[in-house]
Amino acid sequence: MMPKTMYRKKTKGSHCQRKNLEMSYVSCCEVAELIVDIWRLSERIHGNEVGDRVMSALERVEDRYARMGFSIKTHFGCPYSTDLSAVILDHEPGDGPVLVDKCISPAVYYLNRLAKVPELITKGSRDEK
Repeated sequence: MMPKTMYRKKTKGSHCQRKNLEMSYVSCCEVAELIVDIWRLSERIHGNEVGDRVMSALERVEDRYARMGFSIKTHFGCPYSTDLSAVILDHEPGDGPVLVDKCISPAVYYLNRLAKVPELITKGSRDEK
């Protein structure tokens, strides 16, 4: 005989609250890597024709990690300084001051503290002061 209710009664709160589950320890670095993956996905689909639902879902994810205290910065177009904590993967010579030309991986901050160092490509004259 089938039980009267096949589905669990709906309760308020998230799944973790309903099940009294505790979140296991996840390091800030692991979350930062996940955020970089989300950023890369966003960069790939931005400008392409994707449904509103996909863009809306991506915005919700970005809002969620912002509420958790995480933020990202690409440094794109910013002047490069040796004071900037970054991995410079390549430098393309050019005229003018050294600027960040491409962002391979953005900086991730947690509560305004650097959690993941950005990977950048710079462009410009290193001799210019």
